Amino acid sequence: CFKMRFWNIGGEGQITAGAIFASFFAINFASKLPHVPLLLVMCLAAAIGGAIWAAIPGFFKAKYNTNETLFTLMMNYIAIAFISYLQYGPWKDPAALGAAKVPNFSENAVLPEVLGVHSGWIIMLVLVVIMTIVLKYTKFGYQVDVIGESETTAKYAGMNTVKIMIIAVIISGGLCGLAGFMQASAVEKSITD
Repeated sequence: CFKMRFWNIGGEGQITAGAIFASFFAINFASKLPHVPLLLVMCLAAAIGGAIWAAIPGFFKAKYNTNETLFTLMMNYIAIAFISYLQYGPWKDPAALGAAKVPNFSENAVLPEVLGVHSGWIIMLVLVVIMTIVLKYTKFGYQVDVIGESETTAKYAGMNTVKIMIIAVIISGGLCGLAGFMQASAVEKSITD
């Protein structure tokens, strides 16, 4: 997003949305799926959650030129409020004795450790390499660069700026969602506002 000069201040909301999507599967499917498939489903769900959360302001920016800074910032508060609703409502841990808390994930839904740290660092290193290749050596990366320099020039060159902008925002949101998955699964082992 930032390379394209889309000021995505809503990364926290996208992280939160990813954590919510991943937590849904951790809470509801931990006893139904084996460890690795459950983590893969949680990972995919988190990426989708973050992507959806980012696509909303991305669509409005691309179509109606709304202010993405304010839009994405406001989306953060909506995501946090939704977690509050979940921990006081449908996901409240009955064993928490009056406290508004989502139950801790079972071990089946927790990322394993590698070298004393949760394995999310390996996932992020792989994603850094992939995104570097995408942004430096692909047509899409070049298009994002051109839009960041001048959207007018990109349009003049025949680029579909709306489509490229929305795809870039969705990718950024998906990456944030993955961070939410790691925070919920490996660090908190639950989800809180």
